[in-house]
Amino acid sequence: MADEFALTIVTPEGEALTASPRFVKLPTATGEIGVLANHSPLLVALIPGEFVVDGTEAGTYFIPGGLAEITPTSVTITTHYIEGSQTTDARRAEAALERANERLESTNGTINMARAENAKKRAVARLEIAAS
Repeated sequence: MADEFALTIVTPEGEALTASPRFVKLPTATGEIGVLANHSPLLVALIPGEFVVDGTEAGTYFIPGGLAEITPTSVTITTHYIEGSQTTDARRAEAALERANERLESTNGTINMARAENAKKRAVARLEIAAS
């Protein structure tokens, strides 16, 4: 259909998802963006967060960051991995959040605070997706 576009998500293992959605929502450093068919060309960095697909392959996913190339007829996302809301392990995400909080509260000078903060953001996003 004219209101759909090609969506491809590529990970190091190959194509993780291909679909023909009507809409996708992507998490970016400047906020979430929505993409419909005939979107202006754009190259955007993605941050850890919720990735929503609306259409034939509808679903909510966790994406740990990556790069999205948007054209009027397609969206191609390159990322390390993608997790569906059905496969996100809430207990594992809770444990990761607890570890990240412990590191952030640590007075040990060897802790990489930026890395701990990123781990916390990923864990919070995964918990939100697991709850949806």
